[in-house]
Amino acid sequence: MDSNLVKGSPAITTTTNKGKKMSSRIVLRMILLVVFLGWLMVWIIMPTKTYKQTWTPKLKSKLNSTYFGGQGTNLLLFTFPMMFIAALGCVYLHFQKKPKESYSKSVVTSHHLTFWKRPVLVMAPLGIVTAMELAFAAMFIALLIWSLANYLHVSFGHLHMHKEGEKVWQAKFRSVSLRLGYIGNICWAFLFFPVTRGSSILPLVGLTSESSIKYHIWLGHISMILFAAHSIGFTIYWAMTNQMALMLEWSQDYVSNVAGEIAVVFALAMWVTSLPCIRRKMFEVFFYAHHLYTLYLFFYVLHVGIAYFCMILPGVFLFLIDRYLRFLQSRQRARLVSARLLPCGTFELDFSKSRGLNYNPTSILFVNMPSISKLQWHPFTVSSNSNMEPDKLSIVIKSEGSWSQKLYQELSSVDHLEVSVEGPYGPTSSHFLRHEMLVMVSGGSGITPFISIIREVIFHSTKPNCQIPQILLICAFKSTADLTMLDLLLPISSTSLKFSHIQLQIEAYVTREKEQIITDTQNPLRTVWFKPNALDSPISAALGPNSWLLLSAIILSSFVMFLLFLGILTRYYIFPIDHNTDEIYHFSLRGLWNIFFICASIIIAASAVFLWCKKQIAIEGKQIQNLEVPTPIRSPGSLLYGADRELESLPNQSLAQVTNVHLGARPDLKKLLFERKESDVGVLVCGPRTMRHELLSILFPIKYFIRGNGGDGFGRWEDRLGSVALMLGLLRNICLAFLFIPVTRGSSILRLIGLTSEASIKYHIWLGHVVMTLFTLHGLCFIIFWAATNQSSEMPKWGKIRVSNVAGEVALLSGLAMWVRSFPCIRRKIFELFFYTHNLYILLTVFFVIHVGFSSSCIMLPGFYLFLIDRYLRFLQSQHQQKVRLVSARVLPCEAVELNFSKSPGLNYNPSSLMFVNVPAISKLQWHPFTVTSSSSMDPEKSLGSSSKLFEKLSSRTPMDCLEVSIEGPYGPALTHFIRHDMLVMVSGGNGITPFISIICELLFMANTRNCKTPQVLRICTSKKSLDLTMLDLLLPDSGTSFDISHLQLQIEAYVTREKEPITEDTKDKKNLLQTIWFKPIASDVLVSANLGPNTWLWLGTIISSSFIIFLLLMGILTRYYIYSLDHNTDMVYCYSSRSALNMSFMCFHSHDCNCSFSMEPKTECQGNWADSKHKYTITKQ
Repeated sequence: MDSNLVKGSPAITTTTNKGKKMSSRIVLRMILLVVFLGWLMVWIIMPTKTYKQTWTPKLKSKLNSTYFGGQGTNLLLFTFPMMFIAALGCVYLHFQKKPKESYSKSVVTSHHLTFWKRPVLVMAPLGIVTAMELAFAAMFIALLIWSLANYLHVSFGHLHMHKEGEKVWQAKFRSVSLRLGYIGNICWAFLFFPVTRGSSILPLVGLTSESSIKYHIWLGHISMILFAAHSIGFTIYWAMTNQMALMLEWSQDYVSNVAGEIAVVFALAMWVTSLPCIRRKMFEVFFYAHHLYTLYLFFYVLHVGIAYFCMILPGVFLFLIDRYLRFLQSRQRARLVSARLLPCGTFELDFSKSRGLNYNPTSILFVNMPSISKLQWHPFTVSSNSNMEPDKLSIVIKSEGSWSQKLYQELSSVDHLEVSVEGPYGPTSSHFLRHEMLVMVSGGSGITPFISIIREVIFHSTKPNCQIPQILLICAFKSTADLTMLDLLLPISSTSLKFSHIQLQIEAYVTREKEQIITDTQNPLRTVWFKPNALDSPISAALGPNSWLLLSAIILSSFVMFLLFLGILTRYYIFPIDHNTDEIYHFSLRGLWNIFFICASIIIAASAVFLWCKKQIAIEGKQIQNLEVPTPIRSPGSLLYGADRELESLPNQSLAQVTNVHLGARPDLKKLLFERKESDVGVLVCGPRTMRHELLSILFPIKYFIRGNGGDGFGRWEDRLGSVALMLGLLRNICLAFLFIPVTRGSSILRLIGLTSEASIKYHIWLGHVVMTLFTLHGLCFIIFWAATNQSSEMPKWGKIRVSNVAGEVALLSGLAMWVRSFPCIRRKIFELFFYTHNLYILLTVFFVIHVGFSSSCIMLPGFYLFLIDRYLRFLQSQHQQKVRLVSARVLPCEAVELNFSKSPGLNYNPSSLMFVNVPAISKLQWHPFTVTSSSSMDPEKSLGSSSKLFEKLSSRTPMDCLEVSIEGPYGPALTHFIRHDMLVMVSGGNGITPFISIICELLFMANTRNCKTPQVLRICTSKKSLDLTMLDLLLPDSGTSFDISHLQLQIEAYVTREKEPITEDTKDKKNLLQTIWFKPIASDVLVSANLGPNTWLWLGTIISSSFIIFLLLMGILTRYYIYSLDHNTDMVYCYSSRSALNMSFMCFHSHDCNCSFSMEPKTECQGNWADSKHKYTITKQ
């Protein structure tokens, strides 16, 4: 081959360019993800003590400059990241735009997210909620709870009394009220993103403003509940402390209470009018009241100050830019070309548009008719296709409300209409084209979004080598007149395109008429043409073809302009007043200046770019001529009246041949859907709520669906019971996500938040009770549901492609067995029964995963995954250290035993650590936790226990020189916080003295070696008998140490509660106060060492990451090359339970395979003896 041809090959050049674009998009995506995660981490860390005591002083010293004052920190941490994401996201979306090519029918990666896109909740207040939305909602609620808990923890630790004589509980009440306002700010930080129609944030996560409006509603309700509680709480606090005069305070140097009260009044007005009962009946009241947000924001800034406003500034800033651009676009009058009036009261408006305006199917256009209402804007679905009709944009309107009825009447009586528009807004891609078949179900005017989809498919059918889906349109109408809406499937203009490749089948159902009604109307479809006006212009994008790049320029320039204005004002006006005079610049005036600068910057930047784009668009608009197409003599919809017009998209076939009309019937959706034999079927639905809910109940089993209220059997008590059962199961899954974390002894999660597994075991108990309560109710509700609906045969069902009910019942029984035996009344009396039955968690987990499927169980995967790694590492440690070197044992007459082990020099632990001990001679399965009493700096490892069987074994008269012991641990706190105090008071009862022994040993070591100041120690200990006082002997250091006890300021107050007479010397001689047993060293014994050596955390990080990667690789290979092939290339469907079983086996395999091998410690002989040493202490007996 000629080398010159290769160099000049356009295919190679195109491939290279595509590769560069792809790599640049990946880099941009990673940068955006890292910045966003960093922004979220700031929100997570902000309520903690670390942020307040460590981060805040350093950040304020570096960021609160003379140019930005006290808001510099929040500008950098909260405002800048999201503004950066918005600007860079615009660049990413600009590069993402590409010519529309053929879509692959099979997208393997999409199947991994199938579960997360399933509807799992369908309820009137929430709408249709997918698994992914529910998961993110749960995480957001967790963030709110986490923030509130940390705020209260920090504030309660440093309570500030705002009034002399104020009680502690009143100060705490005020603190709670204040922190509720802080939590409301978190909601407002996200509130404006869903309603920013032209923002880059939503497209980056695959959303549109229409699909995410429900998030705005949810956040609005939560924030208003919090702000209302915040306001009521402060009102109650002022009333309790006789400070009602503060309600009228407008402070000069602090928050303005009056401004906050005014803001709450406006917010309540918006909130009340947005409730469904008012919004649906009086939409105009809701619409106009919602514009009070401007006044609310104004007084909100005056109330909280600009520093706190910076936390929610990104959403507000981007919303204001979008709102102003929409305002500029709406000032232009759109050129309305024609209108098609259908006999069913529906009409289509056809606008002239710029050729540079591109949009995707199912887009939305907001329309305003000044002749009807100058303020009302209504959204309508775009029915045209920007590829087939480059000069025209159409919307479909059904005359049902007062506004649309007035418009319908005006269309027949005028020859010109003034129209303003905003948009169109829609999805960034057409994912529906990747399917092998599309089933579209509509009810009434719900057919309108499918018109644009069908036109898109018609356009792609003309492209060479393009595979398009088959189309089945199932539409339901009330009357035969509504069937004329099918006329809108083709544009009004005739087209010369050939549509021989499209396969379209229409099933039309007329529900309220059993016979076809023939009217006398001679012209069932009427087209009205409007006169052109010089002031009208074609619809165009607000910022032209390169709208994303220009929007990025607006965001960057306006934000930089705002920072410049703010810096100049602060440095040269406010700063001199605050620091060079005796005055302090007014708190509210700072907020007013910031509001002014924000608005001024946006207006200047957006106006400049918009005017430049308008000039460019005007030049193009002069070249667009008015659309003049002859009115069709007969309509495709006239088949109802006996016509036989050919449908252009189906040569040689009339519309009657591809349309089946069913009179007086409703569509049997279940039959129509499950008759399809294609392997990849996409289903779209648009229509009344009951239709959407019915379709979802067919597509997804009851396990993933909650029915709504409405007709056709919806709303019965049985359905409600099934809904409650499913909700209980979902709540159980959320609790399961946290259940295993507290019992993962060696995990890094607990350490990161300052906890140990011992301190957090109570959380495991609480969660366990909640999980089993929900699990039990879940099972009982379903049993009652099956019995009430005559579906008892579902109980023994083990579905191949659905959930396995049998597995769920086995899991429930296993859980009940653990739960019942974990009650204190049983656990304390029969501990062994509790211990052994608790190992049924293996059965519970296995059958739970088989029951719900591995995809659903991924919500609990992190906790269980880390628990499995930790459990296997503990197993390996117990096997490796099956015989640890036990040096000696001290047997006290109070039935306490101290075991002394030999440890590796590299093993370090902190005081009050725990070690789990197993003595096979007593029980091979039982492991008991004991406190480590030694210091890793000065002693061999010690473990103090009080097991009666161990005491009997060691105190027996039979000589013992060897005892086989296995251990796990030690586990303990990461830091020794007690050193920072001036004095330590330790109060103990009975053997509660044991954790304090290691603390005193640590203090003794520090006092003798580091010459540092150690706290004074006051030990207050109580015991039942005088013999228990012998446990104080364990405070003495080992023989051979050079540590001087006098360096430590120690005072011991010991109380004996049940004896009034002290032990005499004769009694002491009769009792063996301290018996030491020495054990012979054995060559096979090993030293107590760290599980993974000195670099434990690094090795653990390696195990977690490598094992998880192996798990993903194995799961990906299995799914791609085995399961996927069976599901899509054969008539078989891989078993639902087998998928879960294989994934669980992979998880266990890789977590076990990636653990490090243990290095044997060198064996050294242990020689020496324990010597008697004395220590003075005060004993008070009573």
